[in-house]
Amino acid sequence: LIFICDTNTEEECLSRRLLGLPKSQVSLLSKLTDTSRLFLFNVRTRLMMGVMQPSGAAGLDLEPDAWGGRFPVQVRYRVAAPHTQVLSLPESALGEILRYRSTSARFDLLLRGR
Repeated sequence: LIFICDTNTEEECLSRRLLGLPKSQVSLLSKLTDTSRLFLFNVRTRLMMGVMQPSGAAGLDLEPDAWGGRFPVQVRYRVAAPHTQVLSLPESALGEILRYRSTSARFDLLLRGR
């Protein structure tokens, strides 16, 4: 599952070890399991960060003050083994992993399984 950030919210995601989505995306919580892989995509720098996995159950307002309350669908994460830190890749290195919707700059938040 891909979470979106910008230069203003990236540091908060990383320092809190928390990822968030708007309430309109609450249905994505049902797709998360303890083995899900999580990624963070910065729409300004066009960098994909990962690989993370949930470190507990996802829910609403785990940290209500995070991001000024704008992203209440939240999950805490840990770096996925065997990595010890969050890695970054430029969008150009991702190939066809991101499924863009027609001609828009939006892509599906669920990654293609392989």
